[in-house]
Amino acid sequence: MDPLMTGYEFAEPRLTPRETFVASTLVRAVPHWYEADCGPHRHEVRFAGGGSHGFYSISPLSPRLRALLDFASDKATEWASAIPEFPSRLNEGRIGQDLALFWLESLAPGVNWSKVLAYLQEVSYRTYEGTQVSLNLIIKPGRGRVDLSAPGLQKVLDPLGSSDQVALVVDPELRYLDYLQIPWMDIPEQETLHFHPAFVQPFFSLLQPGEFAVMVTEHGDILVVGTEGILASERFGRWFVYDNESFRSVLSRASVGSWLPANLFQVVFDLSYRRRGALILHDSDGSLGEHVVNEEAFLEAPGAPADSVQSLLAHKVSTIELRSRRVERGERRLLAEIAGVDGAVIVDNERVRAFGAILEPHPDAGGTGGARETAALSAFLWGASPVKISSDGDITTYFKSREGLRECDAELTFM
Repeated sequence: MDPLMTGYEFAEPRLTPRETFVASTLVRAVPHWYEADCGPHRHEVRFAGGGSHGFYSISPLSPRLRALLDFASDKATEWASAIPEFPSRLNEGRIGQDLALFWLESLAPGVNWSKVLAYLQEVSYRTYEGTQVSLNLIIKPGRGRVDLSAPGLQKVLDPLGSSDQVALVVDPELRYLDYLQIPWMDIPEQETLHFHPAFVQPFFSLLQPGEFAVMVTEHGDILVVGTEGILASERFGRWFVYDNESFRSVLSRASVGSWLPANLFQVVFDLSYRRRGALILHDSDGSLGEHVVNEEAFLEAPGAPADSVQSLLAHKVSTIELRSRRVERGERRLLAEIAGVDGAVIVDNERVRAFGAILEPHPDAGGTGGARETAALSAFLWGASPVKISSDGDITTYFKSREGLRECDAELTFM
């Protein structure tokens, strides 16, 4: 029998290495898509040669994500043919930028996104007196007079836009409209469920429908934010696009109430953009208790040393209600600070239970990489839901992917 035959059907052609690279780049660009052995919703990107690459999502595709996948399938063969034999992050970035442009243009066709993204990328390579240039822009309807990308303006603009509370207001063609300074007292607390870093809140709070905040951070990351939250981001040449409704369903899959993942991921985003490695473990049923090596890490540990940092901060940390609609700005900052302590932060469905926790390695977690990665995988194998932030800013979460009665281990990496 022909080895390419399976029953009465031909086996699907294998993907070339270039096609596999394109498919993996596409899946990685959408943080709520992932590759696994099983999953609740299967999708595929197809190539002109007949091959396809399957992947999964936790929730069904929204119409916008379906349109993005159709666009990617139409472009996949073209992308693969343009890739060299040994592709690099540069090739991944070009594919990602095509995806980001399609995504943003479908959301706001009236903005010249090609020009805006090109300008942001140029800014991300600039320094001012040896320091990375940062920039905050708010795009609003209107007609400005001076193009921000015009030669000769940058030496003046570079130091002006570097404050966390300063933004240049521009029209959809990147022409200057206004200069804004936003006092802290005028920045409202977050009242609705959105996923974005805390440093975005001053600009996010000003946005009206059809307006956007775009920024280059002090580390050269690019962010595009709309009234629904993060729309696209770029880091080290790798682009991500976000469908916030779908992303929310992924982060809320623990079914512990919508504000717990929202509050935790605001802290996670802040750590990511500050380049602070950390590990946060959601332990809903207390399964990690017997696997923590240093019992003094628990805020309510009997006999904990009075001079331990946990004892000193317990009265502040233990009162933060993670399911609350209003976790104050200062409380989120405190959560970010304790997450930077060596070891893991452990939370249940309500509050922080421990920080600086050292986890006993799981027998099946050996050889996975660094100490933080081993601890994250161990926590997952012990029954918790880990979120790992690397010192480069990547965020990884491990979870069980289910398809009917089947289940398999899976992970999402984003930012």
